[in-house]
Amino acid sequence: TGVGKSVEERISEMMESRRRILRARTELKKAIEGLGENKRFTVIAYSTEVQPWSPLLKQADKKNRSSAVQFVDSLKASGITVTDEALNIALSDPTLDTIYLVTDGAPTHMGSRGADLPPDAPELMRRILAETRAVNHLRGIRIFTLGFIDAEEEFLKKLAAENNGRYVQIR
Repeated sequence: TGVGKSVEERISEMMESRRRILRARTELKKAIEGLGENKRFTVIAYSTEVQPWSPLLKQADKKNRSSAVQFVDSLKASGITVTDEALNIALSDPTLDTIYLVTDGAPTHMGSRGADLPPDAPELMRRILAETRAVNHLRGIRIFTLGFIDAEEEFLKKLAAENNGRYVQIR
């Protein structure tokens, strides 16, 4: 909210947020551009709302990769982190076999209170792990997690490990 923070602290936070979204965009665009034409994919952006580039997986041809890169370029860092809602949408696709979850924070529907973990985050993380386990136990979707330094690493490591993926820290 900026209340009680100095101008320098607010500027520093805005600059770090901008650097994170730039790094996330760069990495995501590299991944999209590296897809083979025989692959199918979509991008599901999330903050306060979930915004899929496409509700269905699309062929990774040149036109679709270009369109997805333009979508990624338009993403802005703002709001809260509705990780659960984005994962629910991704997991609802019966043809999906792999998810790459990129985040810079803890799942929340309430937002942060200063430097502390959002008050709803521990319950959301527990619920995400349990629901993903229940939905994915027969499907075997691989979930790879990528998180910035302030992300909830233990949660991301566990989500990846329980779903045949791995966690990567974004620096």
